[in-house]
Formats: sequence, structure tokens, C-alpha cells
Amino acid sequence: MSQAATKIGILGCGVISGIYIESAKKLARFRAESPHNVYLAIASGAGFPALAAFVVLIGSCLALGVRAVRGSTAAVRVALAGLFGALTVHLVTIFFMTAEPATFALFWILLGAMAGLGRGLLVASPIRDTLG
Repeated sequence: MSQAATKIGILGCGVISGIYIESAKKLARFRAESPHNVYLAIASGAGFPALAAFVVLIGSCLALGVRAVRGSTAAVRVALAGLFGALTVHLVTIFFMTAEPATFALFWILLGAMAGLGRGLLVASPIRDTLG
């Protein structure tokens, strides 16, 4: 795998990088299927800048959730705890398997909910008054 990574380059070998055919020739002796790791798939397909953007986006949303814990009601803290748990399970799982489209869609929805709670956008409702 390390030999393949040195031949791919910083922009990956996927269609996004524009060097797919040239990279495919370099990697012809390797059996390049799914790496069963989403982080490796992003880095090899779209390059390290795309992987960095992916990690920064996820980290930013999680940081918003962490900040929201401090001054929130009990109901919001419970919601954030559930979101943190679900997101952590997904982030660990994609280290060991390729994500299915349905589970990745759910991941982005949960990540959006985390960011919304972190920004205080999802707590203005009548339910908040009865739970909090």
C-alpha cells in the first residue's frame, strides 16, 4: 500500500485529479479495489487536500457541538450526547469498511443536526420549553 501511495501523488488518482489514466498505468500491478477505509479512499481518489477538507468539516461540526454543551438545557445535552454517540460510531466504522450510501446520508443528516444544535438553530421550538 505504501508503494501505491507514493506513486499516486498528492492529488490522488481518481477522476477528480485529472490524472486517472496515467495513474492507472502506474498502479497496474496493484489490485486497486475498495480500500475498505473511507479516509484512504478519499485520499487515494481525490487526494490529500480533499481528505483534509473532509476532516476539517467534520471537526468543525463536532467542535460546534462541544461548545453547545456548556450553556444548553438538559434536553439539548441529551440530544447532543446521542448525536456524538452516533457520529462516533460512524467515524470509527468507516475506518474498517466502505460506507454505504444510505448510512453516509444519515451521517450527513446527523452532522447537520449537530452543527444546527451547536449554532442554536434547532432549539427554538415549543418542545424545548416543556423538556428543558
